[in-house]
Amino acid sequence: RVMLEDFDRAGVPLLFVKGLTLGALAYKNPSIKAAVDIDILVTEAQVVEAGELLEERGYSLHIPQGRRDADGLRSWHRRRKESVWVKPGSQIDLHTRLSDTPQLIPSLGVKSPRQLVEVAGGISIPTLQTEELVAYLSVHGAWSAWFRLKWIADFAALLHGRTGSELEQLYRRSQELGAGR
Repeated sequence: RVMLEDFDRAGVPLLFVKGLTLGALAYKNPSIKAAVDIDILVTEAQVVEAGELLEERGYSLHIPQGRRDADGLRSWHRRRKESVWVKPGSQIDLHTRLSDTPQLIPSLGVKSPRQLVEVAGGISIPTLQTEELVAYLSVHGAWSAWFRLKWIADFAALLHGRTGSELEQLYRRSQELGAGR
């Protein structure tokens, strides 16, 4: 919550993806979903400001190694979707896009439709709207050949209980957003 307030005060919009928000949406209990990191999405234009805010909160840039200046971070994010920031006991994956391949889901970003998700008593954080979230999770899982069983379980839990017509609409919307085959 404090991080969200810091980013808001600095005028750096962000979305939380996967993790707590997905746990709250899919399982109605964010603590059920175990995660090593926190994934946040910012615009590429504000990645340096986001990095500075993380540094103020005690995080240091772990990946990429080497050039740790603003130009190095911008250059990294032009070619990669995320950088990794760590402090003892916590890791943040700072995303500037949601796919390794910019041609997949190119319209999804910080300005995409969003929803606030309550992750603890009185604490709500922003994530993608459900249709956009399903498109993102589809691409994320498929791109990695559903490498982790928890990704399949999370995706299934998010879709559980939806009717056939609702699933059809989610599929159609994911295609409109560029999720591809």
